[in-house]
Amino acid sequence: MPSPDAIVIVHAGVGRRSELSAREVSELCERAAHGGRLVGCATGDPTAAVVEAIRILEESPYTNAGTGANVNRECVVECDASLIEGWSQRGGSVGAVPSVSNAILITQKMVSKPKSPACLVGPGALSWFRANGGEMPEKELITGQQRKMYAKYMAGATTAARAKATPATETPSQAPGGSGESESSQNKFRMDTVGAIALVRGRIAAGVSSGGIFLKHPGRVGQAGVYGAGCWANRTVGVSTSGSGEHLIRTMLASRCVAALDTAVKKKPDDGDGNSEIEDLPPAMKLKNFLQTEFVEATCLRGEGIGGMAAGVIAYSQMI
Repeated sequence: MPSPDAIVIVHAGVGRRSELSAREVSELCERAAHGGRLVGCATGDPTAAVVEAIRILEESPYTNAGTGANVNRECVVECDASLIEGWSQRGGSVGAVPSVSNAILITQKMVSKPKSPACLVGPGALSWFRANGGEMPEKELITGQQRKMYAKYMAGATTAARAKATPATETPSQAPGGSGESESSQNKFRMDTVGAIALVRGRIAAGVSSGGIFLKHPGRVGQAGVYGAGCWANRTVGVSTSGSGEHLIRTMLASRCVAALDTAVKKKPDDGDGNSEIEDLPPAMKLKNFLQTEFVEATCLRGEGIGGMAAGVIAYSQMI
């Protein structure tokens, strides 16, 4: 059994999954966390634990990462991922990598290899990975369900275009994917970035992986491809996020969450009376207040409309 010295927490994102019950999601997350703990115990490496947990999540057709991930407007899966080591602050990220089954493996290679790029995008990310000894399983990533959804929305877009050119009884806004429906509203149910945080032998790592939003413009990179927005960690705190990517990038949510939580887990210096009290608020309250003031009420997000904003955060903090 895994040692309690290895702690792994995971999330499967904030998106809605009508095809997957809460029990199945829970079981998937349990498998991912368990697999990550086994690797963490075997290697003593929290980064490897995070990668294994996310790899398991990417393999599931029910998550928006790797197999079964959202397709873009050209019916191609483009994946984003990022990874960071809290103790060294070394990180790596990839964005809009086409037809890749495990984007998190590329970021692992970037973090472990000296003088590697900090960020790679497009086909070049996979070619760099392979040129540096990486092996990536070749799989069919687009599921039957995704092909059906793509066909449905493309048909709706065609109907909307015809209706716009020739007046008809059905308006474009009534057709699925019509011009009266924004890309954000079409895809708000598929913002489910997956992620993990691991603590092994006192060291923290965090990561995320995502296929982005459904029918996104080719080349679009979400928060999962921007470490600091999708994930962040230092020696005491790790954070992994999910939600509306543009909003998470504009607020650099993960790194700022870590900074906010860091003040909640530091001890005050002993003032001579033998007591070292915890400074500031408890971490959970600190996080709640932070999300309200720095995300929901963020200056850079004014005018975005609360209905189109979403943020989910998992965090782990340890007292030092």
